[in-house]
Amino acid sequence: MPPTAVNVAAILLLVLPGFLSYRFAVWRRADPTHRSPLWQLSEILEHSAYVHLFGAGLVAVLHSALQWWFGLDSYAKFLIQNGPNAFLDKHFAEAILWFILYPVYVIVASSILGSYDVPQRVSSFIITVLGIPSRLKWMRGLPVPRDPYPQEPVWHYAFNLMSNNYTTSVPHVLVNMKSGDIYFGEIATYPLVADTELDKDFLITNVRYYRGGDFDEERRLFDIDGIGAVLLNTANVDSILLYYQEIPSIQSG
Repeated sequence: MPPTAVNVAAILLLVLPGFLSYRFAVWRRADPTHRSPLWQLSEILEHSAYVHLFGAGLVAVLHSALQWWFGLDSYAKFLIQNGPNAFLDKHFAEAILWFILYPVYVIVASSILGSYDVPQRVSSFIITVLGIPSRLKWMRGLPVPRDPYPQEPVWHYAFNLMSNNYTTSVPHVLVNMKSGDIYFGEIATYPLVADTELDKDFLITNVRYYRGGDFDEERRLFDIDGIGAVLLNTANVDSILLYYQEIPSIQSG
């Protein structure tokens, strides 16, 4: 194979996982905002780095397993030291096997990484860890780090990120309707659509209903047979107040 063809294939393989996983991640996200080419390129490179770093670890483990457990030589060191061209000339069959298996790994890993949006989850985890000191009583003055992905809709931020993926608190909403009625309950589902979309449905459970906003006349809809939840639409909503009820920690006895 000509050296130029090998170099082009190597460059494509380097960028391919970032492109694939980025496309999967964009498809999963709700934000339709157009991003600049530089912003997209930076995220593609970030995704590629994750795939190849994890792939390097897998190759190292596989090389050790073949060499120490089974007594086989994978020639991985030769590939790293001499490059793909020399590897093809010296060990053609092994090179073809490596060059087939690694692209297959890249496609599978990129699909998984993009579907679960791993870079975003890792970034959010880092931001969460950095924000722990600001929640301590004696360090309340520290600013809380901003979310690394502010392009997500406010619904995602208000319910998912603020509750740490629903592990630290249960989001409750006090919904003031344009008609004057008030609903209070637990958020069950919410729309992952752009904030510019004004017509959005959301579902609340364990609902308390106050007709005309009169808090003296409370109707507990969850006590009524056949009413498990209430589906509301933002087009009919005047305002929504958010409450975060902390989930009590489970102590082992």
